[in-house]
Amino acid sequence: MKAVSHCHAMGIAHCDIKPDNVLMSEDGDIKLIDFGLSRQVEKRIKNTTLVGTPHYIAPEVINEDFDTQ
Repeated sequence: MKAVSHCHAMGIAHCDIKPDNVLMSEDGDIKLIDFGLSRQVEKRIKNTTLVGTPHYIAPEVINEDFDTQ
């Protein structure tokens, strides 16, 4: 998805990509919305904070031992 690539190139992580946050315009263009949980990130630094909508987080992510500090 071009929107995600663009965000990553700008140093932004959306942190809440789910069907509710992806829209399609009448022209068929895909739009990524709701950047409420987004954050600015630095390349090569792993994010260890669990964020996102719990119902859309993969179980294997939830079962990992995340440091939330």
